[in-house]
Amino acid sequence: MLQIEALFSRRLKVLNSSDPNRPGNSAGVAFILNKEKLNTENAKLTVIIPGRAIALSLKWHNDSNINILNIYAPNNPQEHPSFWEKIKAKWSQNNLGRLDFMAGDFNITEDPLDRAPAKQDNEQAIEALRDFRNEFNIQDNWRHTHPTSRLFTFTSNTDSMSRLDRIYTSNEHHESMSDWKSHLCSVPTDHNIVLTRFAPPGTPHIGRGRWSWPLGVTLDKKLLEKISTIGIELQNNLENSSNRNRTAERNPQTLWENFKQKINQEAKATANRQTIKQNPPRKRT
Repeated sequence: MLQIEALFSRRLKVLNSSDPNRPGNSAGVAFILNKEKLNTENAKLTVIIPGRAIALSLKWHNDSNINILNIYAPNNPQEHPSFWEKIKAKWSQNNLGRLDFMAGDFNITEDPLDRAPAKQDNEQAIEALRDFRNEFNIQDNWRHTHPTSRLFTFTSNTDSMSRLDRIYTSNEHHESMSDWKSHLCSVPTDHNIVLTRFAPPGTPHIGRGRWSWPLGVTLDKKLLEKISTIGIELQNNLENSSNRNRTAERNPQTLWENFKQKINQEAKATANRQTIKQNPPRKRT
């Protein structure tokens, strides 16, 4: 995490907590904030359980606060009841206020539908999570919106699948959530990333913006060779064009626009291949 912040400190702010007993192992939680999209000056991190639970308080639209809880629940379901009780106590001790979002790897599912093959998880672990949810008035927004759908974020070595990674929201934010997605990300991991859009009432509309090339594709030799070939084709077409051959459909402006579309298509295809290469599908045994 220190390396990430050192490399991208102009754009990103990293707030994290590692497991004090195993700092180099998988246990750990982090928030990575984009300084170009958020005011990070007043971002406050509270470590609740080192390496397992952290809270972020962030100034939001019209000076309101957003509180987000980041979770990496224990692998052992027997530890879940005490885990959630400890978070409740720490949240109250730190006077953190209303909980707006809770996200992370919960290492259990609440619904048999979230496993394939379908099965019920440890009842005590489920009840502990539900008691926490009820106390903080948050819900599994994706499941609430898609009561019969199936989506999986993790595939085990035995090819069983589960939706371990989820985002819970307070009930008042239910109508402000949209565009739920889950897919592989460019960061090497055996879990899929879960994405959603939060647009509370009163916030200005911001479009999707322009797609930009990931830095990794600019070093791809095959892509650069294709761009060179497409560029030579453009140059020849421009040299062969004249005012007499100019039409509304074929002129320097449309040739240039077609060139940009072609190289963008090649760059997107290259980026997709690189993502799949970094996150190869698991082989069936």
